[in-house]
Amino acid sequence: MASPVPTHFELHGEFCGFIRTLLGKKRMVLRVGGEDHFLKVEKELRHRLKATLAPGSEILVSGAEVDDHGRPILKRVVSDVRLMTANGPVACVRYPVRVCTKKTCWRNGGQELWHALEGTLARRGFTATVELEGVHCLDHCKRGPNAEWQGHDYHHCTPRDAERIVDAAAGKLAKVEGR
Repeated sequence: MASPVPTHFELHGEFCGFIRTLLGKKRMVLRVGGEDHFLKVEKELRHRLKATLAPGSEILVSGAEVDDHGRPILKRVVSDVRLMTANGPVACVRYPVRVCTKKTCWRNGGQELWHALEGTLARRGFTATVELEGVHCLDHCKRGPNAEWQGHDYHHCTPRDAERIVDAAAGKLAKVEGR
């Protein structure tokens, strides 16, 4: 049987921190109206949030509800976290577009990809909303140059792929922000 199509969710509540479940999985705890919600946050985003958020912070989280291996309850996977202020929600932490800067990828076109991504983000006005991050390795050395955004891997990248990668990141952000 095919798994259901992921659906978008959005929750507004109080950040209570991160816990480890009985199965050893790390989850964000978000209190909404006295009820605790346990949300999956990818490792990269979780580390950024730990450095940014304090328990008790009022936040707005959004993401996708996905099938959890046939279990009756859908798993909520966070893709965007916004800190709530008096002026409304503001970007707190987002997934960066990550580019491998290891010597092999860099020499095989990673540097040109990086510059193309910088140029595309600047030209399209996304430098404030889409972060570019160099990482030492994305573990696909034979398929480089490599880039990654929110779990989507891009292999054998050329500068022409910058448009496609930015389209994916910016398109998802536009949906979340209601543009």
